[in-house]
Amino acid sequence: MVLDGIDCQGQISDLKQALNPSSAQLQSMLLDPAVNLLFMQMKHEMDTCRSQLEQSQKDLAAWKFTPDRYYCLLPLMCEFYSLFLVNF
Repeated sequence: MVLDGIDCQGQISDLKQALNPSSAQLQSMLLDPAVNLLFMQMKHEMDTCRSQLEQSQKDLAAWKFTPDRYYCLLPLMCEFYSLFLVNF
């Protein structure tokens, strides 16, 4: 019974090590040109997506109306309305 528990623990630790590749294995995978090309393409896509996301967030922030902008626009809108009434 005790040997079965120790044997199972050894098998579990072996399986955990098999799931986590070592740095040497990862480096050898990156040396493969096909895998390296895929990683480089994914990295490039992520960089472009991040830059597009930042630009979209900046554009959204530029169009957002804050209370400060509303109170600055109020006199301008009153002036437009008065000019409209004069010309109408």
